[in-house]
Amino acid sequence: MKLSVVILLTLLASYLLLSSCSPSPSLEFTVTEPENNSTVRTNLIKLVGSVSDPDATLELNGKQESLDQNGQFSIFYQLQEGENTIVVSAGSGKKYVEKTLNVTFLPAVAVFVHSPDFSQPLLSSPSIITGHVFPPQAEVRFNGIPVAVDDRGAFSST
Repeated sequence: MKLSVVILLTLLASYLLLSSCSPSPSLEFTVTEPENNSTVRTNLIKLVGSVSDPDATLELNGKQESLDQNGQFSIFYQLQEGENTIVVSAGSGKKYVEKTLNVTFLPAVAVFVHSPDFSQPLLSSPSIITGHVFPPQAEVRFNGIPVAVDDRGAFSST
């Protein structure tokens, strides 16, 4: 009888030990937008993704953000010109997942040509081309030749 109690207690202890050591479900975490290593032309992007546990904590570059009741997130983020490193992390209990995204912001360039008036037929080659470019730091070339741009973005070339 004592032996059967010892065996029963040993089996019970083994079961409890094994069940407490079984791995807990992992924390699934995805970022669907933006694509890693992407280049964008606007400085405001939207980070979109999900976490398998809606009660998890979510952080964007160390700042806590919100998940909806389904574990989804959609966060607007302002980029700096050039390469941006964005760290998105999620945690729940002892489970923690981190993703690093690299997004490059290259501002769009706008060029306005004031003269000649290209809406009219050109009867001869224009002698002077004038206009503005934004941002003023942009490089302007005509037929491969660099053109000077002033600090307001104005340019003129013959």
